[in-house]
Amino acid sequence: MDLYLAPLEGITGYIFRNAVNDYFGRDISKYFTPFIEPHIQKKNLTHRELNDILPEHNNKLNLIPQVMTNSSEAFLLLEKEIERFGYRELNINLGCPSPTVTSKYRGSGLLSDPDRLDRMLDSIFANTKCEISVKTRIGYSDPEEWQRILEIYNKYPLKELIIHPRVRDEFYQGEVHMDAFLYALRNSSLRICYNGDINSTVDFINMKELCLKNAGKLPDAVMCGRGMIANPKLLQNMFACNESISNDLLLSPNEALSFTDRVLNDYLCIMSGETPALHKMKEIWSWMAKTFPDSEKGLKKLLKAKNITEYNKAVRTILHIE
Repeated sequence: MDLYLAPLEGITGYIFRNAVNDYFGRDISKYFTPFIEPHIQKKNLTHRELNDILPEHNNKLNLIPQVMTNSSEAFLLLEKEIERFGYRELNINLGCPSPTVTSKYRGSGLLSDPDRLDRMLDSIFANTKCEISVKTRIGYSDPEEWQRILEIYNKYPLKELIIHPRVRDEFYQGEVHMDAFLYALRNSSLRICYNGDINSTVDFINMKELCLKNAGKLPDAVMCGRGMIANPKLLQNMFACNESISNDLLLSPNEALSFTDRVLNDYLCIMSGETPALHKMKEIWSWMAKTFPDSEKGLKKLLKAKNITEYNKAVRTILHIE
């Protein structure tokens, strides 16, 4: 079973991806960029988007650029921009639940109009030179929408279908709809990847057991995002565990310090001043602090830190390092 690092906007850019790969990425099969949003009138990548996909910034990674659009024309224009860097697979984001995205029928907003989704995919596959995968939710407002949406995906030669089994209106709240994911395993010949609420090897094992019991097979891959930010060793742990034995090896304080120091130093090399680098580190620590007991006091200090000295003191408080 392949293991993927999910894209999280603002966090999993090339600085973070390369640090994860160097420290804990031995068993990660694919990395995905945070979404690139093309427009027909915008034929060039922004400076940030370009830096994030440059091969020299990702030369150790199997990287898949992710695109978020409701237009086949815009997608195909961006494909021409990206393919010159050697990329032969693109991922379409049909999962983002943000209101600013979905109100424009992008991300999971496009799931509210299955016919429009079908037309877009039909046009893309009629003209693309790349392999195409999709990261999707199971509907916009009702899990009952999933059967129709899956029928659409099954029409096309997708490289992979990555499923987060919630509808858009649920955002990241409540239980995932495992019945919908199991339905896909039973009713699709596509390569299927599971994504959603895998925060430990116990979660991973439970998901696999449920799939074997109710669908008779496992997904081809698992993608982790928020759980991996909290504990960058999570995918390494998942690779090491079998069907019945969990192997949750949390970051040690020294590992966390070394890893985040690497990320911070790399950000300082490309950003103008401490403030934007600290902003990035605060995003990361808002997740990672959950891994360490009694970290609330240190996290509050870290989020208020105005310079590197204050930040370093707060990190040591989180990690209980003298």
